[in-house]
Amino acid sequence: MTVTPTQAKKWLEQNTSNRPVNESNLASLIYDMNRKNFHLTGEPIKFDEEGVLLDGQHRLMAIAKSGEAIRMLVVHGLDRAAFKYLDTGRKRQASDVLAIEKYSSPAKIAAMVKFIIGFQKGQWSVASSYSGGKGRPHQRAYNSDISNFVAENKESIYDSFPYGFTSKNRVASPAYVSGLHFILKSKDEVLADEFFHKLVTGEDLNAKSPIYLLRQKLINDIRATRKMKSIEKLALICKAWNLCRSKKTVTSLTWVQMKEAFPKPI
Repeated sequence: MTVTPTQAKKWLEQNTSNRPVNESNLASLIYDMNRKNFHLTGEPIKFDEEGVLLDGQHRLMAIAKSGEAIRMLVVHGLDRAAFKYLDTGRKRQASDVLAIEKYSSPAKIAAMVKFIIGFQKGQWSVASSYSGGKGRPHQRAYNSDISNFVAENKESIYDSFPYGFTSKNRVASPAYVSGLHFILKSKDEVLADEFFHKLVTGEDLNAKSPIYLLRQKLINDIRATRKMKSIEKLALICKAWNLCRSKKTVTSLTWVQMKEAFPKPI
């Protein structure tokens, strides 16, 4: 049946036994519904024999909040004892979706693309201005986003993939390195290839090169007691990139969160 926001709100009044709301899951559902990207999967909304909602709380809340009418399977009359057996499986991850779609290295590609989408949506630049989290719900990448992005950019993604996902890379997260290569090559493909090759391998660098200073900072961080946060590493990579694009040599490379804006790659 088609479940309207009005019907969803009415059914939620019968929600007396469900788990606490997972705001991230709810935001993901609303996002997909508003983009007309929520599909009938065969998983029903479930009620017991007394009309108490057993399963479907987040989907109904998303319908109510999104304002969208959504086609759903609905099951009534289940034994009340069925509640404890619901949702015992692992939630499907983006890597599961890519594996089903027959992409190679699905977990690594999922991590890389999740980073790319978040970065392009401003996740890290927003996070630089406060001390918590990695951005807001609308800046996160959901399974459908990742699947669609890979389908539309497959060749370019797999071209960037080896820059981070290599045994030579000891300096930064493979997903971040490959993801930034994908993003930055649109600005200067030759420099992106050179920048990340030198960063990962350390080849052909001099002491005043921004890449050399960046590499040294990242290597030193491996041995440090106080580790840099991911956002610090990403900001330094972007700052070094901008210096290289401007053809500048430097003697130091720093970035201080809350005092400097996150560097926008040029």
